[in-house]
Amino acid sequence: MMFQIRVRHHLEQTIVGFSDACFSKFVEDEWSNLEVHGRGSYVLKEKLKHLKRSLKIWNKDHFGMLDRNNADQVTLINFINEKGCVGTLTEHDISAWKIATANLWRLSRQKDNLLLQKSRQRWLRDGGSNTKFFHASINRSRRSKTVHGMLVNGEWVEDPIKNRPSLGVIDFKRISKEDNCFLTAKIEEAEINEVVWSCEGNKSPGPDGYNFTFIKKFWDCLKTDIFAMVDDFFCSGNLARGCNASFIVLIPKTSCPQGLGEYRPISLVGCVHKTISKILVGRLKKVICSVIPECQTVFIKGRNIMDGVVIANEIIDQARKIKGGDCFIFKVDFEKAYDSVNWSFLLYMMERMGFCFKWRN
Repeated sequence: MMFQIRVRHHLEQTIVGFSDACFSKFVEDEWSNLEVHGRGSYVLKEKLKHLKRSLKIWNKDHFGMLDRNNADQVTLINFINEKGCVGTLTEHDISAWKIATANLWRLSRQKDNLLLQKSRQRWLRDGGSNTKFFHASINRSRRSKTVHGMLVNGEWVEDPIKNRPSLGVIDFKRISKEDNCFLTAKIEEAEINEVVWSCEGNKSPGPDGYNFTFIKKFWDCLKTDIFAMVDDFFCSGNLARGCNASFIVLIPKTSCPQGLGEYRPISLVGCVHKTISKILVGRLKKVICSVIPECQTVFIKGRNIMDGVVIANEIIDQARKIKGGDCFIFKVDFEKAYDSVNWSFLLYMMERMGFCFKWRN
């Protein structure tokens, strides 16, 4: 098993460690010798950053000559084989051949694992070279589609907020006081353990450079600082600067993408950010059904997206059977819904639905 640590300012550089006693002892010793003082999220961020520097040096000393070591073992094995073809091998030769063969298999597995990880994350390196182009294209598209104003009853309106319909007259379902207490309750260590071990270990790392395989491998060493980080967040409501940094990457949807619509943007977040997010999501899932109407059949656990399709088909079928009746069907395209809903509206809706101030902020 291998762990790949990506250096933030050079995506091409990788640090790879192995699950042997030497590597494990090195990480544990380095972590125990790090002394950082401050709030929980800051301490964890700084320790991970300093550990990454040490791992880079360790990788260069122990792993930087992989191809060369591989070739040396092959040369030794061939030399002993040739010697055996012309004479009798000694016990020392046979022992050296066995050791060289075992080393060759070990190095070959390490090389294969390294190539596998690089092939899984090649899109991250390739995507980074086009960042400036893609952002320029996005900005140009946004400028061309910007609505500066429109005529309303013969009057030019540039500020639609003044004429926007209000939702104040609509009564929304509200979560209970007990649900609010549950959402903001102190995080238990068992809840953090469950979240960490439920995360896929071999996903691409974010800016912090670590994936959950590394976190799980050294959980006994890291868990105290991770518990302190989560507790710090739920007490203060924010994280130290840099803890929630992320990579934005565009993934092609087709083999030959021609426009931005054929790319899928994803965000690569670090383990710290992902742990807290999954805790929040896990709690929200348990109360969200109380505020979402039953007609919403998707994105809610226990509801089926096909229910909406079946209901729509039944309505159309009944409308056709009504003689002289009229039926009006309105189809809405939600393709860009996530790009057009702003934070102020989301926070307003959460307030209307009864979510407490601590949870919203």
